[in-house]
Amino acid sequence: MVKIMLDPGHGAGAFHNRGFKNIPGFEFCNEGDCNYIYSLKLKKALEDYGFIVGITRYNRFDNPTLAQRGQKAKGYDLLISLHSNAAGGTATGTEIWDSTNPKESIKTLTDKLCVAISNAIGTNNRGTKYRKNKSGTNFYGILRNGMAKHNFIIEHAFHDNYSDCKKYVDNLDKVAAATAKTLAEYYGLIKLNKSQPTKTPILNKPSASLEQVKEWAKSKNNNQELIGLAEIYFELAPKVGVDPVIAYAQMAHETGFLYKVKSAAGIDSSYHNPCGLKITQGGGDYQASAHKKFADWGAGVGAHIDHLALYAGALGYPKTFTADPRHFPYLLGTCKFVENLGGKWAPSKDYGLKLLKYVNEIRNTKAVGKMEQQKEHWAEKSFKNLNDKGIEIHERRFDEPITRGELFSLLDRVLEKIEK
Repeated sequence: MVKIMLDPGHGAGAFHNRGFKNIPGFEFCNEGDCNYIYSLKLKKALEDYGFIVGITRYNRFDNPTLAQRGQKAKGYDLLISLHSNAAGGTATGTEIWDSTNPKESIKTLTDKLCVAISNAIGTNNRGTKYRKNKSGTNFYGILRNGMAKHNFIIEHAFHDNYSDCKKYVDNLDKVAAATAKTLAEYYGLIKLNKSQPTKTPILNKPSASLEQVKEWAKSKNNNQELIGLAEIYFELAPKVGVDPVIAYAQMAHETGFLYKVKSAAGIDSSYHNPCGLKITQGGGDYQASAHKKFADWGAGVGAHIDHLALYAGALGYPKTFTADPRHFPYLLGTCKFVENLGGKWAPSKDYGLKLLKYVNEIRNTKAVGKMEQQKEHWAEKSFKNLNDKGIEIHERRFDEPITRGELFSLLDRVLEKIEK
């Protein structure tokens, strides 16, 4: 599998405008914002060909250091830093800055990309370029820090030139498609057959209700601890895009319905380990000491979900901070469907099919009594009011800490509204 790390340059908001022209009808007229929005389009276009794709920014407001961005590309074939250009408002065209390190340079590919991207935008091709600093290494920090096999920067168009900028933002989907097609041709990939039988995605909204899961668990092992774990899964899994039904079914399988069936490894509920996660160093399947012991079920379930989200290629993964002891970057996106977990998560080829049997049982379980309606979060009203007043907040991450970058960006938008 070919792995590509996309790096949407800069961060969000006016601080990262960098001379970006105001294009009517385009909401994200800052370079950092546009880079991120485009990266999502390119990610999807690449995945249609079977590429494994990561993104260095967790969300639009995230702004990692160059060292952090470069480190995230470790183990990847390509690190592509996505940018738009500026040069006094008169220049136009597409150019790519390739690495000056001969081992990392990939000019045959960057030349092809320059042609494809400039044609898709309708601008001139400025070609592949190289720049060294005084010490003889790469001038650009992302190229010095890039840990992929090949690292380069795409400057798609000049955002301080109205004509060039408008052509670019009007054709983001077209540019993404042309870029993905060129990369696929270079690596000998073809588009995935969409007519293949539908598989069960790990990343999905909840495919059954909390009450259905609880009723199913009760039918398997009327154990209040097992039943109570459903609430933790429904609280944590949707935050990262994982279907909690799949994660819970996997927990039930891995623990033998919370040790109704004795663990072959000799672990029990005191380990708070819902999926057989081993310590970082690994060890034997039948060694209790090889398995991670978590402080509580919240930590154990969180680690399970992070590990599953990593396999599925969830946005924002791999995470810098996680309780998952085996959060290895090379696992990103290696298994997006339940059916494919066999031979990857576990040696058994029919492992995924066993989980799917439980998932389907849950979906077909009839919840007893009135379905409990999901309570609105106490911050939901404020979230809606701010967005209605034009103060955009990107995500409903109500219970997560805000970063300094997100705070600065939010304050900037509030002040901008006050000044109008």
